[in-house]
Amino acid sequence: MPPEVGKKGIVMFKHTPIIDSQNRPVEPIMAILYEQLNDTLDVVEYSASLIGTKGYNLKWDLLGGYPDFSKDPQSAIFKGTYERSSIEHTVLIGYIKRNNFGVEIICDTTSEILPELDNEMSNFIKSFIIKN
Repeated sequence: MPPEVGKKGIVMFKHTPIIDSQNRPVEPIMAILYEQLNDTLDVVEYSASLIGTKGYNLKWDLLGGYPDFSKDPQSAIFKGTYERSSIEHTVLIGYIKRNNFGVEIICDTTSEILPELDNEMSNFIKSFIIKN
C-alpha cells in the first residue's frame, strides 16, 4: 500500500561491503522511494523536480529511458557523480511516473568500485515497472 499523498515510502538495500584499493570497506546502496502524487506531471517534469533537490553537488547526465535503460515507457534514467568526504561517488537514478504514482530508484557507490557494480546497478533500475 502506497503512503498517503505528501509522504514517501522507502526500501533500502546495502550491498555486501567491497574492499577498495585503499583497503576501505565500501557499502553500495540501492534504494527505492515511492509516493502517491496529486499532480499531472509527466516523467520528465517529475524527474526534473527531484533530481535538482539532492543535498550534494550532483553533476548528472540523462542516459535515456525505455527501452535501453528501463522496462517502463514512462521512465527517465540519469547517471551522475558527486564528492563526499573527498571520495567521488557515482549514482544511477531512475524515475518512473504513471498516473498519480511516482518511483525514484537510487544506486550509489564510490566511483572506484563502479566497474564491479555497474551491470548490477543498471539491472536493478531496469527491473522496475509500474503496471496500470
